[in-house]
Amino acid sequence: MKGEKIMPNYCDNKIGFICDEANTGELKKLYDLLYNIFTTPYHCKYGFGDAWLGRVALEHGLDLDTIPCKGEILDIGDLAESATHFIIAAETHWRPTLELWDAIIKQYTGIRYVYISDETCSGIYINNDSEGVCFPEKYIIYAYMSDSSYDEFPAEYFTNKITPQEFFDEIYRFNNFKELQDFMLEITGRKFKTIKRMNYYLQNAMVIYDKDNSGIDKSVVEIYEYSPVYKED
Repeated sequence: MKGEKIMPNYCDNKIGFICDEANTGELKKLYDLLYNIFTTPYHCKYGFGDAWLGRVALEHGLDLDTIPCKGEILDIGDLAESATHFIIAAETHWRPTLELWDAIIKQYTGIRYVYISDETCSGIYINNDSEGVCFPEKYIIYAYMSDSSYDEFPAEYFTNKITPQEFFDEIYRFNNFKELQDFMLEITGRKFKTIKRMNYYLQNAMVIYDKDNSGIDKSVVEIYEYSPVYKED
């Protein structure tokens, strides 16, 4: 693991580990290991927190020079007795660390994993949980505002159902197109049939919202449909 001079973009990930009823013991073994790493203090010389993903790799005998582990576990959910899945949250550099989880899963019987990952700067919006066991979300609204002084949306584009503070401080995800469509109807008063039309409308709204015409986008709103497959550029 060598230090990186380039500032990373941070990828937000949630990983769900799933087993069938016959392998709950294997799932519990993995959970206990990850929970111990998450709750045990550790000094990471690479600048990550206590729950550095390199610790997960080392506990499984993996080579840090070949397995990406630039990131850390941020949270670990509960595992109820006889449960067949649990979820962790992790922040990683640039992209999801799928090679790490692929290598780890091979060491357990009857366990698979699904994940949902967002990294806006690289255009990563991935959800491979096709059955929706852990992550049923299909759409996400990415909303960014660099200047928090605006306190109203342009009335010709938005209803009074939501404020800029509410909109830009939340991450909105939707399990199906109908949920997204209903949300857009509530905040704009308009019913859209496609994501393309929604994005075009929001783009026009944000141009008006950025009042000084400096050429610099102070606010960006985009709607994305999660892709089921991660493809590295």
